[in-house]
Amino acid sequence: MLRLRIVCPAELTETVVARVRDDLGVVTVGLYPRASLVPEGDVVECEVVRERVNNIVEALRTMGLERRGTISILQVDAVASRVERAVERAAPGHEADAVPWALVEEDARDNAEPSATFFVLMALAAIIAAVGIVIDSAVLIIGAMIVGPEYGPLTAVSVGLHQRRRFWRSAAVVLAIGLLVSILAAAATAAVARLFGEPIASFEPTSRFFTGFVTDPNAYSAVVALVAGVAGTVALARSQATALAGVLVSVTTIPAAAAVGVDAATGQWRDCWRASAQLGINVAAILVASVVTLAVYDRVWTQFTRPRRPHLP
Repeated sequence: MLRLRIVCPAELTETVVARVRDDLGVVTVGLYPRASLVPEGDVVECEVVRERVNNIVEALRTMGLERRGTISILQVDAVASRVERAVERAAPGHEADAVPWALVEEDARDNAEPSATFFVLMALAAIIAAVGIVIDSAVLIIGAMIVGPEYGPLTAVSVGLHQRRRFWRSAAVVLAIGLLVSILAAAATAAVARLFGEPIASFEPTSRFFTGFVTDPNAYSAVVALVAGVAGTVALARSQATALAGVLVSVTTIPAAAAVGVDAATGQWRDCWRASAQLGINVAAILVASVVTLAVYDRVWTQFTRPRRPHLP
């Protein structure tokens, strides 16, 4: 269940309260007149089952509350209430399948913004992957996959395209710069390793028995990336960290970027192009799978579980 905290101008309060009270997914409603000082207005709080949050938020946006007030969504971890269970049974759809699009979009907006933390993590993940390539350690490759935060802007691009929001462009730029940072960090790692006496044989593709898959683009790479894109989109929409961790260790985005840097720094140009192809396959397949997943899910949910938009007074 989720809690909506709505700050609205006094002249809209009656309409807002009537809208949330009449919704079959609302469990509780509270009104606090003149409780908000900035922006000035009344505060309406209601607890809503997940299946109905999208409908209520859409109606509130239609009223102009995004411009004249605020709509906050908070997670309610546990509720001991027969009323809540009765409302849950009456609401169309199933709680486990409901995706509050406002939360998904907010997360996507955050991931579309450049941050020092993101680029630092991209560089650190690439360094781990570069070392894994040099010493042929699959364990380090998996560690780099988990550390790498590239899935955030990838999904932000997908959500932005699906929701027709302009932030997908900034997310694409953040992703491109992040991958460039990874390539440069891996190249620097390889250069430092050579400087300290690492033999050139360690960088040759024939020495990669356990990590050769990083630069081996094939049909299976595309299939895995497509499936990972679907699974990752569902995991992020449902905030399932465990499932998302599994997705991160199934795609070779960061390792492929690191391989590009290592091979470029050591003159292994044939393998560099193969790593570039692997990187491109992963990014393209994940984006396509994510956009299609969001579109199909939204269409199915709208058609079978979402009632028609309520008439607003």
